[in-house]
Amino acid sequence: MYRMLLFDEAQYIRSKVKAIVKHFQVEIYEAGSVLQLNHAITESKGVFDLILADLNFDNESIVIWFEKYLEQHPFTPLIIYTSTVTRGNLASGLRLGAKDYILKSSDDDILLERIMKCLQTEIAPRAKTDQPEQIVIDMQSFLTSEIRKAQKGRYEMSICLSSIQPVDQSVSSEKLGYDEGSLIIQKFKTKYWETDVMFQFGIHAFVSFFPFCGYDQVIIVDHKLQSVFQEIKQDYVSLRGFILVNNFVTFPHDGENKQQILRQLEKIMQQG
Repeated sequence: MYRMLLFDEAQYIRSKVKAIVKHFQVEIYEAGSVLQLNHAITESKGVFDLILADLNFDNESIVIWFEKYLEQHPFTPLIIYTSTVTRGNLASGLRLGAKDYILKSSDDDILLERIMKCLQTEIAPRAKTDQPEQIVIDMQSFLTSEIRKAQKGRYEMSICLSSIQPVDQSVSSEKLGYDEGSLIIQKFKTKYWETDVMFQFGIHAFVSFFPFCGYDQVIIVDHKLQSVFQEIKQDYVSLRGFILVNNFVTFPHDGENKQQILRQLEKIMQQG
């Protein structure tokens, strides 16, 4: 039986999620306030296999609660379930430790798939089969590891948070679905060097790691990504009216550890 902490201020959203997973081995501890979060901790003895939460990053008390919990339980995966995704919230979620973003407008099947995939990836034992082993890399663990490597090797490394954004309010971001976003991101991967790594982050955003890419070189990488995006737009009619926005931070220029770097990225994207 998996244990999931479900946080949303709206009771009807919590009821919807509970109905979606009710036929699966998922025990839900729900909360809509800090008081209820504390009660969920007591009830579950503080152990969760997954957190699904609608985080309002303007609500300081809620953000602080999750920051403290995830500091004590850094391996508990967090999925942010939200009505809208802004560039600032993407960076805030990344700093907090989120593995994924799911829009509330997504199909129930997509939400269920992402929940079960995250649970099974995190804690299900590996079955011994004759098939080649599939390697699953966790983005947050990878980020920590890459920064440590850069510290030890004394080389620069740049991180880019890219998002496909509507040109203006006349274009709906819901025009791009999760599957289509995944296909577009796969197209980007074919243009990357072997040392570069990309992770999908939400429906149409991705995080890229560029070892040995210094602060003065990010403009070259930005131009390359923009060029690839223009190529992809020629094959996808649905991308008309969208632009690619890239935000970079570089170790050690923008910070000497993970938290410093992600706070700087959060600051840059909130200003944008």
